[in-house]
Amino acid sequence: MFDDAKKFGLNAGVTVPFRGQAGISSTMSFVQKEASEMKDFEINHLQSAGYFI
Repeated sequence: MFDDAKKFGLNAGVTVPFRGQAGISSTMSFVQKEASEMKDFEINHLQSAGYFI
């Protein structure tokens, strides 16, 4: 999967898990072309958003 993403120019990102009702789960991925280190607070905000969805 990572090799395929790189073919499309996607070099960095984070995936946030979502847990819904009745045991249903899904994920949402945020990607970017430039490889840069995400800051902890940025990842925490994305994870918090998953909690409220």
